[in-house]
Amino acid sequence: MQSYPQVILSYKKWWGKRQLDWFNPPSAIYTSNGVSVSINPELGLGINGVPHVIKLYFKADQLKKTGADLITTLMESSLSSSVGPDTQFAVLDVRRSRLFLAKHPASPTLLAMVKAELAYVAEIWAGTEEAA
Repeated sequence: MQSYPQVILSYKKWWGKRQLDWFNPPSAIYTSNGVSVSINPELGLGINGVPHVIKLYFKADQLKKTGADLITTLMESSLSSSVGPDTQFAVLDVRRSRLFLAKHPASPTLLAMVKAELAYVAEIWAGTEEAA
């Protein structure tokens, strides 16, 4: 893949001089409206002594703040009981070396948006099954 060298350089740029310590990130299944979503962040890193659970974003399209907020809200909602209270949830836009940290506590409005999206998906699936 042609983009690997750029992604690696961007990741190294983000890493910089930070002191990083690896730990196994937690995972979970989030279910709402009969739809299950696997929550699997790729990185568990102590960054300068603070634990971070991080989802990696590799797409060419720039990650917008709202998208990052939805991802981190879902992560915090699903995984916070599996980590310490000082753990930060984040999404790393690897291509742009940009780390989006979760708002703490998670926004009820953002969680409502996630639930609404899953209700929409459930309704589409139900309509597809009826048509078949």
